[in-house]
Amino acid sequence: MSQAKVLHNKELKKNRKQILRQKRRDKILVTAGCVVVLAAVLGWLGWSVYGKVSEYQAKQAANEKTVTSQVDLSALSNYGADLSKESEK
Repeated sequence: MSQAKVLHNKELKKNRKQILRQKRRDKILVTAGCVVVLAAVLGWLGWSVYGKVSEYQAKQAANEKTVTSQVDLSALSNYGADLSKESEK
């Protein structure tokens, strides 16, 4: 090995802890950056879907017509009254 290589390896060995700490810090920063970007993309996607669904539901509610029906229950009341009269006999 040449003298330059030996000196280079000595320097690497001397600064190994600092180099490893730097690599670890860089890895954490890259991971944190990716998480932030992913959270922003997912948040934007969720907000867009929510807006579309809300808009669709509002249109459906506006187009929906309410149907009301009236039911005559007098026949049922008369039937109940007739039954109570027969049970008293």
